[in-house]
Amino acid sequence: MRLPAGERESAQAKLSVTAVIPEGAKPADPSVGAVILPWITSYPVAASDITAEGGKFSLVPGDNAKPGFDLQDGKLVPRSLQGGKLVLDPGEVRAVRLERPVVVDPQGYVIDVGVRPRDRWLEVAMWCLVLLVVGWNVAGLVAGWRARRA
Repeated sequence: MRLPAGERESAQAKLSVTAVIPEGAKPADPSVGAVILPWITSYPVAASDITAEGGKFSLVPGDNAKPGFDLQDGKLVPRSLQGGKLVLDPGEVRAVRLERPVVVDPQGYVIDVGVRPRDRWLEVAMWCLVLLVVGWNVAGLVAGWRARRA
């Protein structure tokens, strides 16, 4: 259930008054008290998997998607799927975003605009440190190999 922004503070006050807080509970204990949190859920699906039926949107949520909650008899219950699909009213949809995959030609070049070679000094320093450690290890292996041969 979505509360309008203007009603959230009054709902929070009502919940806090009726909440039964055990003796000795700490204020930051999440298992006691009440809180109203905005909840936005994203459902990444292919555009072809979204259907419109009877003025509502339906989609098959992914494995890790949370379907949200409905208010029934004064209690929040997990929203049920209808035929394996999540059905949403248009008023519940806040935004729809089309994401296209980025494709880079493997034979092409990636140009970092605005980046100069002097901006990469830290990367050069890290590679020098890696080469120093590798060189140290190779020198140790060579010294050990020579000591065994002698």
